Amino acid sequence: MAHAPNGIALLDRDGNFIEVNGAFFDLLGFSETELRGQNFPCFTHPDDLPVGELYDIEMRNGIRPHLRYEKHYRRKDGATVWVEISVSAQHDDDGELTLVVAHIRDLTARKAEEAEIRRQVHPDPLTGLPNRRMLLDHLEFTWDQAQRHNRAFAIIYLDLDDFKPINDRHGHAAGDALLIEVARLGGDEFVVLLAELNEHSAPASIAEKILNALSAPVVASGHHLAARASLGIVSFPTQIYGSPTAMLHAADSAMYAAKRTGGGRYHLGLPNCPAG
Repeated sequence: MAHAPNGIALLDRDGNFIEVNGAFFDLLGFSETELRGQNFPCFTHPDDLPVGELYDIEMRNGIRPHLRYEKHYRRKDGATVWVEISVSAQHDDDGELTLVVAHIRDLTARKAEEAEIRRQVHPDPLTGLPNRRMLLDHLEFTWDQAQRHNRAFAIIYLDLDDFKPINDRHGHAAGDALLIEVARLGGDEFVVLLAELNEHSAPASIAEKILNALSAPVVASGHHLAARASLGIVSFPTQIYGSPTAMLHAADSAMYAAKRTGGGRYHLGLPNCPAG
């Protein structure tokens, strides 16, 4: 018990600690003296108290002699930690609770990793559109399907022209509102992934529709704004690239070719070589 990697606690029939090991001290930040005579509710996050009380009643009545669930504890320093607690109850011949053995495993690091994964795969917080991580995942899948089933697909890389002057003139709130009106890749860049094309002319047609739609004024943070954009188009299998990322970079290069010729237009990447 003393050298166990996870926390272990022995509790009496009233739920007070009889003995705890070093891992449990470290988890909560209390000393052995501070913990002795205390009980789990003293350290349980308020949100988890109702469930804990219900489980305590069921355990005392022998309804659920073994439990495993996740909860929050509050450390001595005020920090919150996630734990998985496995509890076993021992009863005497009369069915009275005599001893509770609890194994406590720290889940804080795992929960932080899960939260980071959710953050990475969630949509862009400003626009609600897929973020870069989601885009790359979808692009990888589309690439694999196109290779396997000989399908055509295309990427349109879009960058707003003169976006910085809009921010400077009307403020970042107006710029953000414009981005919301217009999947953001980063800053004022967007990508459109066109999967399973039927005609090679489709990407150019869609690019024209995007340019026309952007030219219509929108109300952004109280300002009437019209967006211009430069678009770069690459397609598979018309153009051959070694990886989805290389294809995305080629679309970016094609976009800059459109920007160098004045913007407000699209540029088709050249077959079999990077665009631009």
